[in-house]
Amino acid sequence: MHKVVVITNMKMKKKKKFGLKILSVAMVASLMVPTSIGNIAVFAETAEPVTTENTLKSEPTFAQKKEFQIKKGTEDAEVSASAVNLTSTGLDLHGVVSGVPQATYLRFSDVTLPSDAKISNAYLSFTTRDASSASQSTTISITGERGSQAEFSNTVASFTNRNFTDASVSMATPVVATNTIFNTEDITSVLNEMRADQTDIQNYVFKIAGNNKGSFVMRSYDSSATMAPKLIVEYTSPSADYKANIANTADDAKEYGANKTMDLNSAMEIGGYYSATLTPAYRNISAFRFANVNLPENAKIDDAYLEFTTYGTVANRVSNMSIASELGNPLGYTSVAGNISSRPYTASTVKYQQASFTAANQVIRTPNLKSIIDETRLMGWQNGNALAFRVDGDNYIGSIYQGGSAVAYQPKLVIKYTYSEQDAVAADVVKNPAKMKTSLLTKSQVRGRMPRKTAGSRFSTIMMSPSFLKMVFSYQTT
Repeated sequence: MHKVVVITNMKMKKKKKFGLKILSVAMVASLMVPTSIGNIAVFAETAEPVTTENTLKSEPTFAQKKEFQIKKGTEDAEVSASAVNLTSTGLDLHGVVSGVPQATYLRFSDVTLPSDAKISNAYLSFTTRDASSASQSTTISITGERGSQAEFSNTVASFTNRNFTDASVSMATPVVATNTIFNTEDITSVLNEMRADQTDIQNYVFKIAGNNKGSFVMRSYDSSATMAPKLIVEYTSPSADYKANIANTADDAKEYGANKTMDLNSAMEIGGYYSATLTPAYRNISAFRFANVNLPENAKIDDAYLEFTTYGTVANRVSNMSIASELGNPLGYTSVAGNISSRPYTASTVKYQQASFTAANQVIRTPNLKSIIDETRLMGWQNGNALAFRVDGDNYIGSIYQGGSAVAYQPKLVIKYTYSEQDAVAADVVKNPAKMKTSLLTKSQVRGRMPRKTAGSRFSTIMMSPSFLKMVFSYQTT
């Protein structure tokens, strides 16, 4: 006698109507047979979600919040009728210095907002340089440039000849202490007018004019790069992206030599060897981990890649590279020998050729890693888990900067995705039964509790992606 239990975790999809879906006898039988595990994987990926007849009326979009900071001293300026100051350590938003009226200009470069973004909130964020009391309160007015958004120069005309929005936001300044955060009121109306004729703007220029009263001084880039002004935008869009750097030295590592020794804090030789001597003693594999990755269940990956900055150089070499994604929720790396090679990885890999690094401080990118990330997702990965990648090759091609280096040089992960109701996970992930069986039964993938085994009974368990079937098990008594 067989007793079949199917525990589901079927997600309710938006803007869809579904009726009750009944499993056929043949489908149930296929789920009961352990050797059908490849078919189970295919069914789990293509199964229709189960929901009620009610339609959920929310837009198929992602909510995003992005911050863009002033990147250099020439991107904030104080401009009077006769002079431009690009090196001031304080931005006098109240609009007057030593009796001379002036305005403050900010330029945010490389701003990436989707052309279809619907902005719900936007504001400028400052760190105060000087305290300001109630008696020093002033009124500021914010407008945005419509036009070229060109870089700042040291001529007054390069500022006064710009065309600014009719929309403006005025506000009275609050009481603030030194080195506290001051956020302006919502400037969405200003951004919307800036984007009215050109939604793919990459640089945003703002003008802040005070009423020449009181005192309200913020930090500039030249005062502190980490406290420089920011533009913060909250919006919704059917497309989104995830970007992360490796700042922690325990989040990348290399394993080298016959003893599989671990190194967590040095330049990374990602080509497969850490020396031009291509013997087992100089073999090297690298790994990179990104914690708390935000990749929603209904996100369909369009592009995903690792980005590195070159460090050590060598000429005229090529490595045949291979990248796999670690299964489960990867932990940080340790000094235990073999801590990279002993972990479970996807059955599939991304293969490509990488030429050696002939110049330092050059940015390189991997090919699209969509297929291996999707395989990881199908195998039980959940939004908010870590993603980690094993990078291997067959040659010495130089080295890259490791995690914990200067921010600009740290290894990066970039994932670009769009909203998808039904095919968020790609159809081309590995479904080979022999490969899937080994991976699906990996301990790191098992979540939840098994049914208690009693005398004269046996069972098998298969773990599936939480996006589809969560757990299927067959239980037989004799």
